[in-house]
Amino acid sequence: MQSVQLSLAFILDDPVALTTSKETIPPLSRRCKVANCYRYVASNGHCIGHGGGKRCKHPGCRSGAKHFGLCWQHGGSKTCRVLKCPNRSKSHGLCWTHGGVKRCQFPECTKTALKNNLCWAHGGGRRCPMKGCKRRAFERNNGFCDKHGLSA
Repeated sequence: MQSVQLSLAFILDDPVALTTSKETIPPLSRRCKVANCYRYVASNGHCIGHGGGKRCKHPGCRSGAKHFGLCWQHGGSKTCRVLKCPNRSKSHGLCWTHGGVKRCQFPECTKTALKNNLCWAHGGGRRCPMKGCKRRAFERNNGFCDKHGLSA
C-alpha cells in the first residue's frame, strides 16, 4: 500500500511522501529571450524552438540540426544497431523497442524513465510550475501544463 501512496504522492499532494526536485525553469540569464518562453538558450539568446542553435543543412528546412548538420527528418538521427531495424536510436545505439531507454528505478516498475530515473507515475517528467499544480508540463506550452499554458 505504501508504494501506491508514494507513486501517487503528486496527485495526493502529500509533501512528506514526495520530495520534489529543483525547479525546472532556467535562471533568467539562461532563459530564451522570447516572452513567456522558459526554455534554455541554445544560441543568440534563443532556444531551439525560437531559432537558436544550429539549423538543418537541407535546403528550405529550418528545423534544429541533430547529427551531421541535419534534422531527424533529413537523416540527422542514427538508426538502431539491431539488424534491419529502421527506427532511430535513443541510447547506446538502440531504439525504444530494443532497449535504448532507461527503466524506472521504482521497485517492480517496468515503465520508461523520464527524469531522475523515474517514470511519470513515480515522479519523473516535468510538472507545471504553477503553485499547487501537479499536471504534466509540455514544451509546447513553454513548460506549463495545458491548463496554465494559455494563461501563463
